[in-house]
Amino acid sequence: YAPFGYDVVDQRYTINEVEAAYVRRLFDAAQNREGTKHIIDEMNAAGITGKRGKPIKYSQAYEILRNVKYTGLYVYSPQEEKTRADRRKKPNALKIENALPVIVSKAQFEEVQKIMDERKQSGRKAGYLCSGLAYCECGAKLHGFTSRRKGHEYRYYKCSAVCGAKMIHMEKLDNAALGYLKELLNDDNQAHIASALRSY
Repeated sequence: YAPFGYDVVDQRYTINEVEAAYVRRLFDAAQNREGTKHIIDEMNAAGITGKRGKPIKYSQAYEILRNVKYTGLYVYSPQEEKTRADRRKKPNALKIENALPVIVSKAQFEEVQKIMDERKQSGRKAGYLCSGLAYCECGAKLHGFTSRRKGHEYRYYKCSAVCGAKMIHMEKLDNAALGYLKELLNDDNQAHIASALRSY
């Protein structure tokens, strides 16, 4: 399958202008630190799907924003990398410049990667029980966010896609998660779980 934004015609990549327009809008939104939910909703409303015929979701939009092929660079890995980070960055891959028609400039692509990496790092803060484990109503992950005002520190969870949803106080979400786990792992349930494991 060609990446979203391209078609294959006579064994060559060609730009699918309708899809490419949405790819550019996703990159523009990410570059401007805006959410992408409205663009994803618009694609779904227009019946625009991924190459396998499935609706575009946040995870697909994320992969689009990480795909270097939109800059014209073709990357091929003869062997699969061992770590997830290397599978994304492909340090040992064969790279061919100008192998695909350009949809996004290299400068814009690199800037978007920096912005996304900053967001990724901001979510890995100690003390946030649910960071990266809870999800916003738009489908994106919630990450920890610390605000400091007038000498006071306030901790929240915010949408990693910056869809516009309100931030949630850390204590509220963490306490809800702890309460759920306590209920889930009560004595009766633990006995059922142990019995089921023994039977298995």
